[in-house]
Amino acid sequence: MADSNNVFGLDPKSKVVDTPEISIRGHLLRWSDTVIQISNISMVSTAEVPAPHISKWFFVVVGILGLFGIYLLDVSSKSYYYDEAVQVFGVLVTGFSILFFLLLLLGWWLTRNDKDKTYLNLALNSGNVYSFVFTDKEFMRQVLQVFANIFESGTTKETNININTQVGKISDHGVGVQLNVEK
Repeated sequence: MADSNNVFGLDPKSKVVDTPEISIRGHLLRWSDTVIQISNISMVSTAEVPAPHISKWFFVVVGILGLFGIYLLDVSSKSYYYDEAVQVFGVLVTGFSILFFLLLLLGWWLTRNDKDKTYLNLALNSGNVYSFVFTDKEFMRQVLQVFANIFESGTTKETNININTQVGKISDHGVGVQLNVEK
């Protein structure tokens, strides 16, 4: 399970949940090491995973700093008026510019597949929000329909639904809620 505190801004009550299986047993919703009473869920919604935003000005500043560092290296190597401090400063500025650029590149590489992900948000009466990560939007809509059916008909002791998010399969092993999932 991966948690992040940045689902809807900086709300510390928001958690991102990336789990292979969710189960509903009786009136309890379970995943990994968490159990929630279904009666505590006040709302279920969907949302696109927000793309990370990096200002174009950040690129401009990093580029200018990099060019300034290269300029300092060039000037200090051709002139007797500048001492080694200028050359060291040029190396540091250029090095930090390259480091920032590589970090931006790494961030892009790590989040490149997030555009295909969707959140199923469970808002609790306490104000906590659990956002489950789905890569298949159609399957996520089916899971949303399962929750809608549970809210309409309620749960019983016999309710036994397993949701496998990796395979994209919903199975009902109980005699409780009817799935009635539209495909």
